[in-house]
Amino acid sequence: MTELHDPERCSYCGCVLQYRPSLFKESLATPTQQRAIQEEEHGPDRWERIRERIAAYGFRETWGIAFSCPGCGMHGGTLRREYSLAEAEQVSDAQNRAAETPEALALAAGWEQEVRRRAERDAELFRKLLLDRFPEWEPHVRLVPAGDPAIHEGPEGLEWDCALVATIPPENPAVDMPLDIRVLGAEVRPSWFDGWHYHFHRLEDVAPGDPEHLERAFRMVDDLVSERLLVTILYRDDQPAGGGNLPAGQDPPENWWASDGSEGASRLILRSWRGTYDRVIERA
Repeated sequence: MTELHDPERCSYCGCVLQYRPSLFKESLATPTQQRAIQEEEHGPDRWERIRERIAAYGFRETWGIAFSCPGCGMHGGTLRREYSLAEAEQVSDAQNRAAETPEALALAAGWEQEVRRRAERDAELFRKLLLDRFPEWEPHVRLVPAGDPAIHEGPEGLEWDCALVATIPPENPAVDMPLDIRVLGAEVRPSWFDGWHYHFHRLEDVAPGDPEHLERAFRMVDDLVSERLLVTILYRDDQPAGGGNLPAGQDPPENWWASDGSEGASRLILRSWRGTYDRVIERA
């Protein structure tokens, strides 16, 4: 039985992380071979042929570790170590025994209140940033206290650590969706047209009270509603297939339909806050 002398802890709250085995599938084609295939293929079915050619090299399966924090819930990811399943299970069991001690469980249980406290502090700061710049938004910006009935209320309910919601009516006549902004425990998340959203996470190497991620989120919101920034949405078979953003006045790449993640896309829609720079680009 594998024992951990020093179990891994969350860099945000210090709680002992929980582990579980995770299966990874990697192509046997080298990066050079994959790049060569991508450069050789052209045309409307390019990405299908690329996938088929890379798949012909075969795949290698290895086991690694997925981890999450039982306390603040902010820290998750994977460790890409090449374990066998038995080894991954042993490492996970040893880590999880450390996470299940009375001391570790008590520390994790106490962190929900601390995350709420930090979220509410960030919410107050972000509210001030918004209303100093857009005082007319005050009726649309709401602080969310712990225990608010909107939290976990059905599939559209707020996250447990949500402490602010701003719902800004759109000024673009082609868009019905409001600009939705949420302040969470270690994140600000604006979202708008057809699923477009952005995650501004607190960086791991800054102090808990540092407003850096709030300021980054505010700058994007300011750029969006000032029409310095456009929202871009890719469509595949009339369904949203991905999104991004683009500075106003800048054209998308000529081969926007051939970038990673846009396989099969046939339409690109650009939206600006008031509609000044709206465009619809069909794939030739």
